[in-house]
Amino acid sequence: KTRLLNGALEFNAALFWSEDKDYQATLVNTSVSPAVSYIANVGTLRSRGVEVDARLQPLEGLSATLAGTYNDATYTDYKSAVPDYLNSFLTTRDLSGRQASGTPKWSLGGTIEYEHSLGSKELYFGGDGSYRSSFFASVNLDPFSRVEGYALFGLHGGVRDADDRWDVSLWVRNLFDKDYTNTVSVNATYGVTLAAIGEPRLYGLTLRGRF
Repeated sequence: KTRLLNGALEFNAALFWSEDKDYQATLVNTSVSPAVSYIANVGTLRSRGVEVDARLQPLEGLSATLAGTYNDATYTDYKSAVPDYLNSFLTTRDLSGRQASGTPKWSLGGTIEYEHSLGSKELYFGGDGSYRSSFFASVNLDPFSRVEGYALFGLHGGVRDADDRWDVSLWVRNLFDKDYTNTVSVNATYGVTLAAIGEPRLYGLTLRGRF
């Protein structure tokens, strides 16, 4: 942990390394209707990487944050995985050494905001962004369950009471109307891919009060 420039810059970092033996995960059997979810043993999983976060206030009223994680999550011993759709003729598959499901290697996020005081009120506006790299959504790493990486951005602005008693803001999420998926699953019976689509561009007005 560090604090520099008379407190205007704060930077924190952490290394992590963990190993889970007899790791449990949720498997979904889509070969029956309705689909059935159950907990199963997927062997040994190792997760290692680094987390960082930073806060910066270069000017009065201007602040920015940045957070990021690199996570190398791997099945170190998973020799009896349920075969993916294209290899359904096999009994099991060995996924040892492969990237674990549901774990993007890179996750990044940041914000920036400027506020200006006008007597007992504060005007503010800012933006935010996030990025998540690709990963496989299914435990057996079916290629059709791949969730592509994507970046999202947003803007916001408003006016609030200096004592934080009320706040009125306008905002927009998914500013560039990015098409993306949150998760993907494969129906082994019919060979179709089912995807949960992310939110399109959204605008909104938020009124908040505290009494």
